[in-house]
Amino acid sequence: MAHPYTKVERIRSLLSRARALDLLDRDSDGKEDPAATDTNSVTVVAAEISRACVWIDSKLAGRYPLPFAAITTALTPPLIADIADWLVASYVYGWKAPDGKEAIYWRGRAKDALDGLVSGDMRLVDTTGGLVAMVDPEDSRAPIAYESTGTQWAGVTDADDMEENQTSDDAVPQSRGL
Repeated sequence: MAHPYTKVERIRSLLSRARALDLLDRDSDGKEDPAATDTNSVTVVAAEISRACVWIDSKLAGRYPLPFAAITTALTPPLIADIADWLVASYVYGWKAPDGKEAIYWRGRAKDALDGLVSGDMRLVDTTGGLVAMVDPEDSRAPIAYESTGTQWAGVTDADDMEENQTSDDAVPQSRGL
């Protein structure tokens, strides 16, 4: 997991003690299970943290510089840590009851906060209370990587329409992108 925005301990504090083992012991052996697709014994909670971080980054791409600092550095904006907690709780509760009240509650909190950040109705503050800088929309466009050989013709949809030695003001010399 490259950038955990929350910790397993924070998630456990959100889960009711009575339900924690029930939610995390999916094979009923009395222990929290490793993630279904994991081969290195990563727990269910750790795998869901990774999933939540990717989802947060996907929603906020182009709005904020990503990824945010990992929570272990104490620089993750507090709201991002909370959103990660809420998403993980919704995933864990949703495993048994996707439309259960706990899954819906936590999913709703995360969605409302992320929607507010995406729309600009909310802003992120850092751990000192200062605003987290947003990405300039002009700087958030990804460069396009391309490579071409030969002459490129603008406005021509079928290369067969061009005669072999025809020249045009629309011709662009051979070029190479990033």
